[in-house]
Amino acid sequence: MALTLYGLPGSPYAWRVQLLLEHKGLDYELHKVDFGGGELRSDAYRAINPRGKVPVLKDGDFTLYESLAILEYLEDRYADSTRLYPGDPQKRAVARRVICEIDNYWLPPMTQIFENVYFKPNEADWDEQAMTEGRAGLSKELAHFESLVQGDSFVSGEFGAAELCLYPMLAHLPRYERRRESLALTREVGPGLRALMKRVESQPYFDKTFPAHWR
Repeated sequence: MALTLYGLPGSPYAWRVQLLLEHKGLDYELHKVDFGGGELRSDAYRAINPRGKVPVLKDGDFTLYESLAILEYLEDRYADSTRLYPGDPQKRAVARRVICEIDNYWLPPMTQIFENVYFKPNEADWDEQAMTEGRAGLSKELAHFESLVQGDSFVSGEFGAAELCLYPMLAHLPRYERRRESLALTREVGPGLRALMKRVESQPYFDKTFPAHWR
């Protein structure tokens, strides 16, 4: 098996790549990085990703990190498999723009919450200003992305990279609320985004990608 994905279960960026691999119908091996054992800090891992993050994709002797670079590589390298982007250039540009918006505008407020609720076990240590700003930022982004949905996707009649890149971000919202119920972000997920999530969850490969420790 030529393709190997290095990832952490539940990591939104590793998850998106796994969804993309599944959507294209590619065979791959999933290497679950030992986060608790310090694998990300090991010399062996730093040799394949000097930034010490996931995901990393190995395709034979070729190694690539950064999820969006991996996305573009998979689309180019395996062009004969299921396409991740629309065929029409303008529709394809819209899908790419949405993905840029996810990483440029959704990520910053998400990180403000993510770094507190996941990496600071003691709530007394949380940065409350960051939490407040993060919550406001995600609320704004939820409204924006809701305005972009056409039916159950971002480009009417299409389904692929844009939807699969956003889904893991949305899936984390109830996880945040388990740590702090008052965040109440899931109630701001509109009908369009809910339809989009349902479409992703209806894919035959979805259950294979769902983090086992979330069940």
